[in-house]
Amino acid sequence: MAIAVAQETCTPATGGMSGAGTTFAASSITLSAGSILVAVVTGVNATSLASISDSVNGTTGWVIAKQVTQSPLTLAICYRENMAAGAVTVTATYTASASQRGIKLLEITGGKTSGSQDGTPAGQFQTGVGTGADAITSGNTTNANQPALLVGACQNYGNNQNSAAGTGFTSTRVDWNTDVGGCRIEYKTLTTTTAVAATYTGPISDSWITLAAAFDEAPAGSVTAFQSSPEPPKRPQARAWVDSANPMPASKGSPWVFVEPPRIVPPRRQEAQSANPLPPLSAPAAVSFAPSGQHDRRPQAPRAAPVNPDPLPAARVSPWFQENAPPPQRAAARPRPEAAALPLPPFAGNGPPVETASPPARPPQRQRGESAAPLPSFVRLAPVVDPPPTRHVPLARRIINYVREAIGMPAVFIPVNTQVVKPPLVAKVDDLDLAVANVQLGNAASVDSIDMAIAGDT
Repeated sequence: MAIAVAQETCTPATGGMSGAGTTFAASSITLSAGSILVAVVTGVNATSLASISDSVNGTTGWVIAKQVTQSPLTLAICYRENMAAGAVTVTATYTASASQRGIKLLEITGGKTSGSQDGTPAGQFQTGVGTGADAITSGNTTNANQPALLVGACQNYGNNQNSAAGTGFTSTRVDWNTDVGGCRIEYKTLTTTTAVAATYTGPISDSWITLAAAFDEAPAGSVTAFQSSPEPPKRPQARAWVDSANPMPASKGSPWVFVEPPRIVPPRRQEAQSANPLPPLSAPAAVSFAPSGQHDRRPQAPRAAPVNPDPLPAARVSPWFQENAPPPQRAAARPRPEAAALPLPPFAGNGPPVETASPPARPPQRQRGESAAPLPSFVRLAPVVDPPPTRHVPLARRIINYVREAIGMPAVFIPVNTQVVKPPLVAKVDDLDLAVANVQLGNAASVDSIDMAIAGDT
């Protein structure tokens, strides 16, 4: 946007200057965002302008560009860049009490939001200036950039005279000509960087204070801090660059240009599809949840029974086999576990008791007087049950231990009146051993003869 003047105000209007004080506030002015606000301040009987502020920013950002004091009149040109949108009130503070105070405001749009002042502002007091064209001047200022806007201010020195705008300048109003002296603001666009001054033409030969300051236009495409872009910038879909290290020869054309393809975003991973989807249900399917501890806790429908992917065709089974197929066999019953061994009661002896399984059926007892049948060379000793009376226990122990020692097994100590089942023993023994094994413990005569045989053998 080209730099231009949006509006101009004056406080107070012509014929309204009165009173005295160290401060003076202008009427409120409504501004556009990012504009430059220029203030021309005047006062009589004041040493100088001390500071200037506004109701939004205070003194922050305000600059007194140029001030000229010719007692008793003071004229100053001030500005602030990058104003926020909305109403604002400007206040001037003098170094001493002043009378005939006033502020003229000029809003500039399209200027830079920072560093807008270009060159050094100019200003001077002139006395005895005639009526020649552009005879009233601020003195030269040189702008470094263009386009720019040159703003000038001129006030008559106490004779209530009004000046006319200089050649090429624009002015909209003149004020205070009946209070102190007419004050006029003018402006024009600069398209060169040569020295330039603000000029006026006076109606009579008189004295004047004239000021000038230049402000740069904002670069094309720039955005102020208080303005938003018409639309957000779009992300480039491809980037190009020139390989300056390996350019093509000039005869073959311009350097190589490589274009980076746009980034391809892979599609989102789809959920795995079941090979055997469930048939549609007339009613909502039951929902089951994953057991505790699993990651996937989403509700799942019950699964269908597995289907054999390759069932056996009926043609593969011969008719004869179908007619003569054996009946199905029942699975054999699982064997029951054997009964646990029963522990023997504790007793006082030379060793621990022997733990055995449940006793087998009791063999038939040989009747008194019956002769013992000869035993084979390999003998299975029957278990010992119902121990003899107390007087025969030592002998029974001797017999059994002798037999066990003969076949290489440790001796067994049997308590009195205790039913003990011996494991089957198989061994090859001599005649004495056979006789000892077939002794009926209840027969005293046999016991005596065995005792004699044992004594002779040992």
